[in-house]
Amino acid sequence: MAILSAIVLFLSGIGAGVMTGLIGASAVTFMAGILIVILGYSVYDAIGISLMTDVFASLASAHIYKKYSNLDLKRAVIIGVFATIFAFLGSILARTIPDLALGDGLGVVILITGLSFMRNPLKRQDTWIFNYFKNKKTLASILIGVIVGLICGVFGVGGGLSILVALVFILGYPIRVAIGTSVLIMAFIALSGGIGHFIHRPFPLTDIIITSFGGIIGAVVASKYVNKISEERMFKISGIILIILAFVVIFKKFFMVSTLAMFGF
Repeated sequence: MAILSAIVLFLSGIGAGVMTGLIGASAVTFMAGILIVILGYSVYDAIGISLMTDVFASLASAHIYKKYSNLDLKRAVIIGVFATIFAFLGSILARTIPDLALGDGLGVVILITGLSFMRNPLKRQDTWIFNYFKNKKTLASILIGVIVGLICGVFGVGGGLSILVALVFILGYPIRVAIGTSVLIMAFIALSGGIGHFIHRPFPLTDIIITSFGGIIGAVVASKYVNKISEERMFKISGIILIILAFVVIFKKFFMVSTLAMFGF
């Protein structure tokens, strides 16, 4: 492997880990495009490597959040079980939906969430949906698992962000507890997806080691930072990142075509 390729893999892993530690975003959101455009990986391999990186980055991040008592293990197990099952069903449903509609739909959801975090960050418990599920936490957890699983299966990405939104606005979790819980759930969803990819068509284990090492470093640094700042500031940071991610997702086809042309592919 060329040294330049190894450096790109390592840095993409760090970036993915930072995104995971800050807002619980999947590594696929950050890494896949870099591996495809800059290193010339196939879409399938790029997603597989990103998913396996997500496992290690998410577990590292979850460990830090647990140390700060910002992780709800019980809810993570309930949501994780149902999310994993329905992610498989969602992948089947995705075959009937155009790619453009998938990308635009996810982007709009992320954009609305980011704007909500920026506009009214500390009044998340005033919604009717929070009041409805206030005394129905288990039912809410099951429904979140079902919905998140379908989103993961249909969109391919967005699971971590979907869990974050649901935990904040439906269960009324503080932002840090929501992120800590969501990253643990995403670790198991990503593991299931990554193993499935590897069984179908193995990809280089060396690449996974490099990206995962970077992912762990980025996740640990970002997670420690998040657990030391105020909740209001955390909402603002999350909102800004979500808005940026939303535009990247919505216009990803334009970005991909432009970047490919720039590099002569």
